[in-house]
Amino acid sequence: MRSLIKILLLTLMLCLTPAANTFAQSAASKYDEGVALYNKGNYQGAIKLFNESMILNKSAANKKKCQAMIAKCNKASKAKKSEAQVKSKPVVSDKVTLERDAIYFDGHAAGAEVIGVKAAGGWKAELEHEADGSWCSIEPKDDGNFLIVKTTASNLTVYRTASIKVISDKNSREVKNLLVTQGPARNATLSVSKEEIKNINRAGDEQVISINCQSDTLLADGRNWFITKAPSWVKFLSTKKLGRKERTGITMNELSMQFEANPTKEERIGYIVVRSQDAERHIKLIQKKGK
Repeated sequence: MRSLIKILLLTLMLCLTPAANTFAQSAASKYDEGVALYNKGNYQGAIKLFNESMILNKSAANKKKCQAMIAKCNKASKAKKSEAQVKSKPVVSDKVTLERDAIYFDGHAAGAEVIGVKAAGGWKAELEHEADGSWCSIEPKDDGNFLIVKTTASNLTVYRTASIKVISDKNSREVKNLLVTQGPARNATLSVSKEEIKNINRAGDEQVISINCQSDTLLADGRNWFITKAPSWVKFLSTKKLGRKERTGITMNELSMQFEANPTKEERIGYIVVRSQDAERHIKLIQKKGK
């Protein structure tokens, strides 16, 4: 009888061993497939396979390594979602763009100008020199897309300028400058008949230009303008007064000048600066290269 029982138990063990081996092999296969999906970034699919592996093989060793991989999948999945959310957020530029970079005001009365400003990250404006705040003021409009520049009336006979810095809130190194220029309290006129004299003969030449100027300041020879700068190779011969318009106060003059020969083998360029009490004009000179 005992022999019969032993035979039956041995037979049962032999029958169960292949099944146990099959389950272990299936669990290992599920685990390997899960690792493959993890490496491909399919974390949810990998977690499913690791859970199936633990069902097929309930050993402590298999459970430990499957749970470790499930934890890695959850961590990687969370990081992937965070990265996707960051990428989906719009990139805010720190660039500042001004509608204009310079504005002009007449000095005889107070003035105001509105300048468009674009800066996605926000902006602020300030005067570069606080002293200019005595006549120039700035303020943003409510919607944040415009800057209002105001000036008081001038009591000066000369031009004055102020510089406004528009700074990005996102990047303090991103700055745009707005130049504000205000004219003198009274109107002033200074004009020249030629602002550029080209193709001056390389052997020397003579030219005559007209200069019209409105100013209350007259020099001894009847002029109300003067030359502040000229090349060394320009000689002024004479000034002839053509007349004066009493109603406007504009005097009309002719200026004769002579250009010396160009001794160099290169074209040479120079400037004549004509100035009145409150205005300035530049005349560009271009002389042909010498032999």
